[in-house]
Amino acid sequence: MSDQWPIILTAALGLTSTFGLAFLQHRENQGQTVGQASIEHGQWLRGRRQEAYTALFPAWDAAVKDLRAFQYRWEEMLEHQAEVGEGFLPWYLVEQKADEVLAALRPHLELCELLGPQGVNEAAEGLYEAFRRLRQVMEEQARREPSVVGWETWEAELGRAAIARHNFQLACIWGLRRTPSTEVEEPYG
Repeated sequence: MSDQWPIILTAALGLTSTFGLAFLQHRENQGQTVGQASIEHGQWLRGRRQEAYTALFPAWDAAVKDLRAFQYRWEEMLEHQAEVGEGFLPWYLVEQKADEVLAALRPHLELCELLGPQGVNEAAEGLYEAFRRLRQVMEEQARREPSVVGWETWEAELGRAAIARHNFQLACIWGLRRTPSTEVEEPYG
């Protein structure tokens, strides 16, 4: 029996080594699978971001164009107000138009905020704020006396809106150039 101990010990050691190597191989394969999934998710996310970002630019440009066209028709609205009299509410038309324009723009802004990263979220919020300020200037103008027409603030806000668009573009470029698999973002909120 004492002659068999070295054989039993060698067999047990070989069996333990086999299971140990199998376990290590399994862990390595599992890590590679998780790593591959992370890379694929990063590539998918980058593609979705690119689609969302490129869809927002024409939507933003159309929104600003619609507001500008509305502003250009301001004199016509004043003439109409003079014809109709007290019942005509130009601020109501401004709110109506701004709500219509925002309804077309909002889904694009929200998708960009949803997909991130944080810098793009902030830049999309900057676009929304620029839109809000343009709307506010139009509403203030609509509440003025018809003979008082001053669009200096409007032009300044259009300039700020152009800067907000440019900042969004820079944030998108930065966001798309990052390697998605190495992104580490702070929790939002």
